[in-house]
Amino acid sequence: MKNNTVLISSRIRLARNFANMRFIPVMTEEEKENLKEKIHEKLKKNNPFSLDYINMESLDSVHAGALIEEHLISPDFNGNKKGEALLINHGEKISVMVNEEDHLRIQVLGNDGNLEELYSKAKALDEYFDGMMPFAFSEKLGYLTCCPTNLGTGLRASIMVHLPALTECGQIDNIAASFSNIGLTVRGIYGEGSQPSGCVYQISNSVSLGVSEKEIIKLLEKALSQLEASEKKLREKLVRRPGVEDRMFRRYGLLKEARMISSKEATEYLSDLRMGACEKIFDIPADKIDELSVKIQPYNIMLVEGEKADGAARDRKRAEILRNALSGN
Repeated sequence: MKNNTVLISSRIRLARNFANMRFIPVMTEEEKENLKEKIHEKLKKNNPFSLDYINMESLDSVHAGALIEEHLISPDFNGNKKGEALLINHGEKISVMVNEEDHLRIQVLGNDGNLEELYSKAKALDEYFDGMMPFAFSEKLGYLTCCPTNLGTGLRASIMVHLPALTECGQIDNIAASFSNIGLTVRGIYGEGSQPSGCVYQISNSVSLGVSEKEIIKLLEKALSQLEASEKKLREKLVRRPGVEDRMFRRYGLLKEARMISSKEATEYLSDLRMGACEKIFDIPADKIDELSVKIQPYNIMLVEGEKADGAARDRKRAEILRNALSGN
């Protein structure tokens, strides 16, 4: 069961490569095209997971950007579209990137923190694709991947967490250092190379060789429990400070009334609103705020307003979305 106080979402990702094929860095464009077409043809004959096939060359930058904002594809996957394909069941939050860093990147996302269940779904997808063509596997090294950090299980388990009190009290660097010692990495909202936004961080395993899938998942579950306890202890003190409480109410008022607001400002203010909601200061479900945090991102707004919508138009639409969502609260 999801604890909304800290957890926003969770993800299981499997990196896989097919046997008897060159890996992505040395594949030619023709080889990439052949692989994605081979997968497409097999998908037409047997598609038990109801995956839609999208040729990334035909996907415009706005729709691709929105998928990045929803964490269904990686930022790198939007950069070089030639030879790439996406297999996706949007409703089930399943995506498979074909020819990203590896031949396949299998992803399953969820909101309730049940990593075991997500892994079970990912494993079923894994077995389906292994049935198409066998994966590259070594008895000594496990699944063979382009990046050495993915050798072994090829599993990257991650949780997206909201840590406003730990951030404001300057504890994130200490947490990142302690987690590093036990095989976990603290990153920004879009993973490697990204920065935190709205006090949201991605925590994931940094090693997949020499550990089992079960051990990785247990490690993430333990980390989440520790973060919940630490964040809760600090929040109880932080939100009662007159200056902090006043700031939360002021920002809530602005979110409800603003006619224009930037993405950066809205994300920062929603962070305070989410903390206040979790502490029962505001009567708003945390899940609603999490959904809003995605809807107000630039590419999601352009899906509604059109790709030619400039910054000012997006700021107006963002404010409208927030007013409509919060008007009854």
